[in-house]
Amino acid sequence: SRDWSTAGDTLRAAGVDTPARTEREIKQVVGKDFCGKMINAVRELVWNSTATFRLTEMPRVVMGGDVVTDVVDGLMHVESTPQREFKLHEMVLPFPGSDTVVPTNALTWTYNRYLANYGLSQFCSPDRKTGYKGRHRRVVV
Repeated sequence: SRDWSTAGDTLRAAGVDTPARTEREIKQVVGKDFCGKMINAVRELVWNSTATFRLTEMPRVVMGGDVVTDVVDGLMHVESTPQREFKLHEMVLPFPGSDTVVPTNALTWTYNRYLANYGLSQFCSPDRKTGYKGRHRRVVV
């Protein structure tokens, strides 16, 4: 975990009284373009952390609650007793942003914890409409 204790000093030196907590405050300090790049880099970190957790801490099979791509149905949650067996390469994980389908198994808590730990809950919550559109990426094994 990163020590953010000096962030307040840096922001106060830049004219901000408290650590930046909103996208608007961050943009005032670092600029709009850099802010977007920072948020996208952290979104990548959340996806990579989630994928690492899924592949190292959970079984390497598609399980109930995972999200898979299906040619007929598009994105779908796997039922606890699926009608057909899915392969691991069909599984997708949400890339943080709005309009994403989040797994409904143990990975849900982990994904949301990473969003919160990295400060993205306010920007990339699936139920919020923001400028950061979510998408899904396949887990390549």
